[in-house]
Amino acid sequence: MTEEVMTKETVTTPELSDTLTSEEKSKALQLAQTLDVATSDSVLTYGADAQKNLSAFSQGVLDKVQNQDVGPIGDSLTELMNTLNQASPDDLRPEKQGFFARIFNRVQKSVYEMTAKYQQIGAQVDNVAARLDRHKDSLLADNKMLDGLFQENLDFFNQLNVYIGGAEMKLRDVRQRELPAAQEKARQTNNQLDVQKVQDLVQFEQRLEKRTNDLKLTRQIALQQAPQIRLIQSTNQVLAEKIQASVSTA
Repeated sequence: MTEEVMTKETVTTPELSDTLTSEEKSKALQLAQTLDVATSDSVLTYGADAQKNLSAFSQGVLDKVQNQDVGPIGDSLTELMNTLNQASPDDLRPEKQGFFARIFNRVQKSVYEMTAKYQQIGAQVDNVAARLDRHKDSLLADNKMLDGLFQENLDFFNQLNVYIGGAEMKLRDVRQRELPAAQEKARQTNNQLDVQKVQDLVQFEQRLEKRTNDLKLTRQIALQQAPQIRLIQSTNQVLAEKIQASVSTA
């Protein structure tokens, strides 16, 4: 019965530390050893630097999202389409007029007027196309930068995993070894100092459990940022492809 209960608990409440690689477990163990009931701020400062760095990083990603202005790209694409609409295929069709009418230039539009019009349209198209090419290069450069941000976010995520794993290792040790041993000693000696040691361990366990949950919430932020970064990249890629298709067609 006891074995069944333990198996059920293991399944329903898996610990992150059990999923770490050997290298990560080694780092987590080193971090766990920095957590000491005798050091009052060891729990408070545990993983604080990682949280602070992720917070600054998250703000940078948020600023990137908020500052992303695709308006000029849409304006340029609209301008390109409007410019192309000035070109009428009917202008290039031979008009049904007599031979002598064409000889004496009694057509609706002269060849010179038509040539001037299309030269002007061509210049406008080239100008807008050059502007769009610059937009496309900027989008592709942004995507390369976002690849770096994605990897940096992944590094934060993995770093937090190690901190959480270390905290879980320490919690397990306190619950399974340190606290039972202290309680047993306090029962045997009935010494006030030994009783206080038990209280210190209980409070330490509670603070560490809360700290572990805080780190898990921070890790969730990193987890949520990954698809956000990819979404920005996808939008940039779609715009870049649309620009390329539009310019090539024009």
